[in-house]
Formats: sequence, C-alpha cells, structure tokens
Amino acid sequence: MNYNTILFIDGSKTSLLLYNEIRKKNKFQILLIVLSPNCSSKIRRKIKSSRNYKVLVSDLKHKNSILNHLFRYHNIDLIFSFYNFKIPEYILKKLSIGGINFHPSYLPYNKGRHSTFWAVYNKTPLGATAHWMTKKYDEGDIFFQKKINHNLYLTAKDIYPAQIKLLEKIIKIVIQKISQGVFIRKKQIKKKNEYHFAKDILNVVKFNFDSEVSTSLLLSIIRGTHFKNYGFYIVKNNNTYKICSRLRIIKKNKINKNFIARNKIIKNKFNIKKIFDGIERLKEKSYLIIYKNYIFKIKSRIIKYEV
Repeated sequence: MNYNTILFIDGSKTSLLLYNEIRKKNKFQILLIVLSPNCSSKIRRKIKSSRNYKVLVSDLKHKNSILNHLFRYHNIDLIFSFYNFKIPEYILKKLSIGGINFHPSYLPYNKGRHSTFWAVYNKTPLGATAHWMTKKYDEGDIFFQKKINHNLYLTAKDIYPAQIKLLEKIIKIVIQKISQGVFIRKKQIKKKNEYHFAKDILNVVKFNFDSEVSTSLLLSIIRGTHFKNYGFYIVKNNNTYKICSRLRIIKKNKINKNFIARNKIIKNKFNIKKIFDGIERLKEKSYLIIYKNYIFKIKSRIIKYEV
C-alpha cells in the first residue's frame, strides 16, 4: 500500500532531512509540500513543484484553494510536519490515518516554543519525540521518543544541537517503521505541564535592579539562555538592560585557597545591584558563582535594550 502524503516543512536542515527520508521510500506518494513563508529563496528553489507534487508557501492562517482541491479529489493518508505554524484541525480531520509532528523535547514535558530553555529552567527530562497531531499543540499520542542524559552543567548551546541530532535519528526510525506498515500510538503520560509561547520566557528572565536571586535559579537562566543572542534582563530606572552571559566550569578541587581568597565568589544569593552596580556604564562584567562541587566563571555582555 502506498500512502498519499502532504509534507509541512520550515526549511531548516532537519526539515530537509525529513523531506529526503520520505522521498527515499517508494511507499509515500507526496502530493503537496507546504513550505513556511520563512523559508529562504534558496530552499524554495531547491524544492520546486514537479509533475508528482505541488509546492505551496503558506502559514496556513487562511484556507487555500490548492489544499481544498487536493482534499476534494484525493484521499490523503498521512501528513508529516517539522514546521513553525499550527496545522489546522480541518486538515487533520480529513486524514485517513493521521498526522505526525517531530518535536525537540521529551513530551509531555516542554510543549511549544523554546523547549530547551524550559527543560534547563525546570530541570525536566531532555529528549525528542515523534507524536500524532491533534487540535492541541503537542498533545497527541506518542509514536516514538527517546531521552538524553540531563547534564546539570551543559548550556542550551550544547543541549539543543544534541536534541536536534536525536530528533533526526527519530525521523529516520519513524519513516522506516511507517514504510513497513508499523503504526505506534502510546498515550502521553498525564502530567500538568503548560504549553510555552516564545513570550513566556520574558516572565522568568526579567529582574528589577534591587532583586536577589538564588544562585541555582540564576545558573539555570544563564545555561538556558546561553544560545545565540539570548539573555536575561535587568530593569533600572525604567531602562532595560540585556545580559548575554557565557560560562566556564571549574571543579572546586582544582582551585586552591588563594584563588578563592582573591576572588569574590557568589554562593547562595545573587545580589543584582551589588554585581551590576553602574550598569549604565558597563559593557561587560565578570564574576564567579559557586554551586555544589563547581565554580562557574561567568562573563556577561551588557546591552541597553529598548522595549
């Protein structure tokens, strides 16, 4: 049996791997590829309409004549998604088998955006998941998932590529299983876990200048935002400063007493005012945090941030 298929991709390396894995298998008859409007022109040129399938660039916010025509004249079995917009319920209802989404988190933990940050911040399991799509984001039954070791001292810069690498392995496994007629549906464990939107991070990484923060919380935020140009925020006199931080770890047993005596080391509470005194004049700030058996050397870049 061949499966009539629609593919939704965002143009990323991972989505192109999904595209290529499906094309390799003669069990899938691709009828339509939906590209995110965020795809580069290079990707759009690479994935061109052919005599076998059409290409649509869309965010799916409005019904489209190509999709309507496709569902009117074809029975669609499956859709696969690594895509940055929600697949509408009216599409899911018309599938004879269902839709599978690939998500870089270990569901039911950290649904939605920036899953790596929330895994670090909440100390929840890390991993990647293929799941069946429903009208709710990241709520459907699990097709396949794997966990990765949760190293308490890795940053998002290290963790996110590891999750994506694992997700790409899962894509290959899932496509292979379906091509062999194997369909797995395993209920997600019931756990109260909120869906996170991109804007939700700001609620937990923004501090007043006179705040005190535990070193454990601060390290979670630094580790979770150590990715691209992310950071936490300090508000002073109605001005907002973005703090982009990098860290290096030293085991305490490798540090002598003279080093500890010479350096001011933050142990339990992080006093923002004390550390970032004169923030309006600073471009960078270095400091040390001691936590459990490690000392973290932090270097922060300070940017005045207009909101």
